[in-house]
Amino acid sequence: MYPLSSSDEPFRVAVRDTRGIPTLLSPWEFLDDYGIVHPSGCDVCSAYMKHVADASYSPHQPAFQIAFQDRKRAREDTYNKGLAEGLRRQKEEERDLRDTSERYRLERNQARDELFSLRAQLDSTRADCDRLQEKLNQPPPPADPVSPPDPTSPELLASLFPQQPLATPASPQAQLPDCVAARSFAAVLSAGHDDDAPLPQSLPDPPSQPWQIPSPPSHKPPKPAKSIKQIQSLIKAAHQPGNYQALTKVKALCSEAHRTPREQKTEVQRYLLSTWRTPDWEHPTSISRLPAPLNNPRLEDPVECWVAYYASNPSSCPKGIRRDADGRPYTTDMRASRTVARLRPVVLPNDPESRDTRQKFMAVVTELFSEPGAFENILRRGAFSVSPQVAYAPYVGSADALTMETVARHFAVCGITIPMADNELGPWAREYIRDVYY
Repeated sequence: MYPLSSSDEPFRVAVRDTRGIPTLLSPWEFLDDYGIVHPSGCDVCSAYMKHVADASYSPHQPAFQIAFQDRKRAREDTYNKGLAEGLRRQKEEERDLRDTSERYRLERNQARDELFSLRAQLDSTRADCDRLQEKLNQPPPPADPVSPPDPTSPELLASLFPQQPLATPASPQAQLPDCVAARSFAAVLSAGHDDDAPLPQSLPDPPSQPWQIPSPPSHKPPKPAKSIKQIQSLIKAAHQPGNYQALTKVKALCSEAHRTPREQKTEVQRYLLSTWRTPDWEHPTSISRLPAPLNNPRLEDPVECWVAYYASNPSSCPKGIRRDADGRPYTTDMRASRTVARLRPVVLPNDPESRDTRQKFMAVVTELFSEPGAFENILRRGAFSVSPQVAYAPYVGSADALTMETVARHFAVCGITIPMADNELGPWAREYIRDVYY
C-alpha cells in the first residue's frame, strides 16, 4: 500500500471521519479478558480484542504469556487481600459479640446474686414480722381467781402435812398408794362436817388469809429460739435422759418449723430440722400415740430417705423438685438436689462471705446444667477427666474464683459424669430456675 500524497487530502479526511465516528456502538462494558471495551460496533475495540485473542492462542508470543501471568497474580493478590481483610473484620465482629455477651452475662449474674440476697433478706424480715405479729395477737394471761380454800385439795393437805407429800398424777413419780391415801384422808376430813359447818380451827381463816388456787397451766406455743447457739443448747439438753421439758419444747419447735412454708423458714428453723434426732432414751409407752414425724435425714442418707421425708413434709421441699400425681418428689430430681447439696460450699456461722459463696455457687451450677451440652463442652475444651468413682466433697474457694469452668472441674473431680448431668442435673437445674424466677 502506497501512502497518500498531499493532493489526496480530501480522501484522507473522508476516511478519517468515517472511521472516527462508528455507528451502532454498544455501551462500554468491563470484560475479564479485555478490560473496559465496546463489545460490538467499535472497530478499534474489535481490532484490539482480536489482537489479544490471536496473541493468546499464538505459541510465538512468550511476552504475552508473561503479561497474562502477571495479570493473574495481581488478581489473586487482590483476592487474597480482600479475603484476609474479610476474615479480620469477621474476627473483630465476633470478638465484639463475645465481649458484649460476656458483659451481659456478668450483669445477669450480678442481678441474680442481688436477687438471691434480697430474697434472703425478705425471708428474714418476713419471719421477724410473723414473730412480732404472733406476739401482738397473743391475749394477755387471765388473772387467777381468788376463792376460799378447798379442804380436800391436795395442795392444802400437802401444806398441812409436809411429812406426807402428795404426788400429783401429772408427775412421772406418782405412786398409787399415795393417791389412795390422799383420797381416803380427804374423805375422812370432809365426812364429819356439813356443807354449812365451820372449818376446823387448824385451817386458816379465809377473810384474814386470802387463798389463791393455782389454775391449770394452759398450752402455749414455745418461744422460738433466736439463734443457732440456743438451738444447740436446747438439743443438747433434750438428749439428756429424763429431760422431758427440753424434749417437748424441741418437738414443738420442730412441728412449728414443719408447718412454716419453705419460703418463710428462718435459718434457725432450717438448722433445727437438719440437726434434730430423736434421743435414744425416749421409749414408747403403752398409751396409744400418734405416729411421730419422720426425722430429717442426714447428709449421707440415701435418696429414698429424702424422698420419703419430703413426701411427708412437702412444705420443706427444696427448689427444683418436681412431683408426680401422688405428690411424691421425683427420685431423679431428688438425687440431683442431694448431689448439689453435698458438693456446694459449707456455710460457716456468722460468716457472710461463705453464704455469698454458696449463693453464687448455686447460681453458677443452675446456669451450667440448665444449658444442654454445656458441661460436656467445658470438659472437652478444658481436657478435664471425670473421676471413675463418685466421691462427694464440698467446694472450697472464694466467690470471686467461681466460674463455669471451676464448677465443672469440681463436679468432674467428684465423679459426676456427662449422662448424670444430662439426665439428672439438667432437668433439676431448669426446674430450679423456674421455681426461682417464675
